[in-house]
Amino acid sequence: MGGFAISIRAFLLTMAALLPTPIDAGPKAPAILAKAGVLRNTPATCFNDSRIIGTLKMHGVIYKTGTVVASDRVVTANGPEAAKELALRVLSLLKT
Repeated sequence: MGGFAISIRAFLLTMAALLPTPIDAGPKAPAILAKAGVLRNTPATCFNDSRIIGTLKMHGVIYKTGTVVASDRVVTANGPEAAKELALRVLSLLKT
């Protein structure tokens, strides 16, 4: 299973580096991106769960408590109620 995890990590890092499109994640997906190194030194939010927040912080994410947090191409949300705002932020990034 370790080799598979490394392959997924490499894939996520490569896609994040190569694709010019926004990366959006919420509410638990930021933990996956954090573990892959995609969110290192990037402000992000997630579902209000101490384990997920701890995972973000452990992997160098700058945790924020907002409903939606946007930084460069990365937009994260803290729950399903933030879906509309998340979508609008991603659309605004696509227009730039």
